[in-house]
Amino acid sequence: MTETDKSSIRVSKAYFRLLVAILILIEILDAYTTGLPGIIPSNIIAEFLNDYKTNTAQAIFALGSGIAMIGMYFVIVSQYFADRFGRKIMLVFTCLGMGFASLMIALSTSFIMYVIFLFLLYMFFSSDIWMIYINEECPSEKRVVWANIIVAGGVFGLLLATILRGIFITGQPGEIGWRGLALFAAVLGFGLGILSIFAVKETSIFIENKEKKGEDLKPGFKENVVDIFKSSSRTQMLVLLLITFIGGLSFLFQAMAMAYLADQGGLSEPQLNLVLIFTFFMILGGYTFSALTGDKIGRKFLIYFWSIAMPIFVITTVVLVSMGLAASIITWIFAGLGVSAIWGSLGAVRIISVEIVPTEKRGTSAGLRSLLTATGTTVGLLLSSIVILFFGLGIAFIVFTLPLLINIPLTYKYIQETKGTDLTAVES
Repeated sequence: MTETDKSSIRVSKAYFRLLVAILILIEILDAYTTGLPGIIPSNIIAEFLNDYKTNTAQAIFALGSGIAMIGMYFVIVSQYFADRFGRKIMLVFTCLGMGFASLMIALSTSFIMYVIFLFLLYMFFSSDIWMIYINEECPSEKRVVWANIIVAGGVFGLLLATILRGIFITGQPGEIGWRGLALFAAVLGFGLGILSIFAVKETSIFIENKEKKGEDLKPGFKENVVDIFKSSSRTQMLVLLLITFIGGLSFLFQAMAMAYLADQGGLSEPQLNLVLIFTFFMILGGYTFSALTGDKIGRKFLIYFWSIAMPIFVITTVVLVSMGLAASIITWIFAGLGVSAIWGSLGAVRIISVEIVPTEKRGTSAGLRSLLTATGTTVGLLLSSIVILFFGLGIAFIVFTLPLLINIPLTYKYIQETKGTDLTAVES
């Protein structure tokens, strides 16, 4: 029996369509909250750090963002709980958590308060439980396609954020401001959490595995981690963690590209909204590219492509801004491509990391990946605050993007192609 046949037995077509629709909505929330800190840095700096000089304010913002991203470290706990207690309960928990953290961000009255609740937001939106859901409910030969359909659908969260930014942030007295963006995320998070309680089922593979292994499905966290690094795939996992750490370093570009264009390029709020629209289309194009090539050519190809592409896109953006072309459409396209490349490379690692471990350890594996992404991101932001202070934001972008080139020899030597993997057949 083929993987496609087994998938059709596990879930009905009607439920699968409903599940995909709900996961797209959750990914819209995820993308919206993920992108939120990156589209309001100039507004946060203007409101909470306006007493400092430009470079100093940017350095403090990068430092605060790095501290907030420590929240991503706790993702490994929630994803381990997905292995122990089930995928559904953690899907609901993360939706409600994103709603609560967004509400508190909207109520922030200081930069410290903003950082504290941004910490919580990072903890929840990094869980990526939706990735485990779609991987366990779709045919293996279409895993990248379905994953990227959901992610591409979720990219509309960025478009939504752009539209709402243009409505809430107008530069006029009496505007709702950036807090309106956070309040919208709060409403969406609470709504989707409640919807998931009633409309989403536990994944069929998790249920099958639970019935097959019983209490053996509930090992301790330490046991799960130890088993992963004792398995035949331990070398691949270690290299994937290194690759995702390097990818985390480059997150600085997404976190502060808007502030860079606003401060160094002098773009107005309407122009920044246009930049976000271009970024939306570039990210959508990136996910489409990954969907079309990931299952046909392979996962390794995606790591190669995006690891080469991002340094090119980022360096080109910095050069164009330094030439006084920040208001040029070509600059906006390259900036959008740079952000797209971040998620393209990390997306490939996401899929491989769940295809090389068995069902009862899949959440833990995804948690380890998220932990190393968080570590790389935190290290990049904390160290970048020093580079920004002395050399400027543009140089910092380049310094923390070039390490992506190391991914190419690492992938070639240590990563095996995983396209077509039957997740039910994966053993330790």
